[in-house]
Amino acid sequence: MANDHDRRSTITDELVLGARQLIAAKRVLAAAMPRGYVHDYAILILYSLYIAAAQDTAMTAPEISAATTGDMPITRRWMSAMENDALVEAVDAAAHPVRWRLTAIGIDKATATLMAIARARHICRMEATLPPAATDHRTSRI
Repeated sequence: MANDHDRRSTITDELVLGARQLIAAKRVLAAAMPRGYVHDYAILILYSLYIAAAQDTAMTAPEISAATTGDMPITRRWMSAMENDALVEAVDAAAHPVRWRLTAIGIDKATATLMAIARARHICRMEATLPPAATDHRTSRI
């Protein structure tokens, strides 16, 4: 297992900001829609733990639930699935409550998805600055 310095070496302020923005956007969407319509729980948990990793801290399941799903059974199910996929690990499994953190694999997955989203945003910004004919997909011209 990588040491904590190696574990955080790919985390940047820009990616943490992206994670915070996505979590905030999901909260706004969830508040505007009926319960259950907006539910990317695994991603919200992944990004919440990513932000915690950037701050060199771990989170308990109740903290994770409060920051993401607001539903402990859902949080526990996702934490179990993420642990089985080696994305998260207990800092001290004997402690009560258990504190969770991303593994190196979890950090890599979060970093990769946040970078992909940043690239997609960049592409959208670039397309928005092109003249209309340059983005007319009906004529297949670029």
